[in-house]
Amino acid sequence: MIFVLSLTLSLVLLPDAESDLASSAPTPTVTVTEVRVGVDLSPSRALVALLKARRDCYEHNGAACLSQLYEPDSSALEAELAAIAGSKADPFTSLSAPADKRAISPIESKGGVATAVVSTDETQPVSVLIVCTETGWVIRDVFDA
Repeated sequence: MIFVLSLTLSLVLLPDAESDLASSAPTPTVTVTEVRVGVDLSPSRALVALLKARRDCYEHNGAACLSQLYEPDSSALEAELAAIAGSKADPFTSLSAPADKRAISPIESKGGVATAVVSTDETQPVSVLIVCTETGWVIRDVFDA
């Protein structure tokens, strides 16, 4: 009887092991393993898709995600990664604006290269150069407009 009573008390008094594990487990983060903007898209649709993916990267995934949206040797990518690493502001805020808050000029394209100016009422406009590679559309560079 004493054994049953002590066993019952120990089960009641001991914290639930699952709740301890749950409270000490790190909060899961959203990760993106692959971000691609298909070669089958028109340049204007590709730019819109790249801007949406870039915004999603900033909100959820960070540097690894952004790296997939740019050509590897892009100076704009370097600026983006430096801003993230230094916990600085987004260097191209007009690109991060929601679709309903930004304006995109008519896109000029020739072959697998396209450019457009992206602006908002609150930010400086930037010119975005995108290229179509064999794996999909990527941002080549971003310039002051």
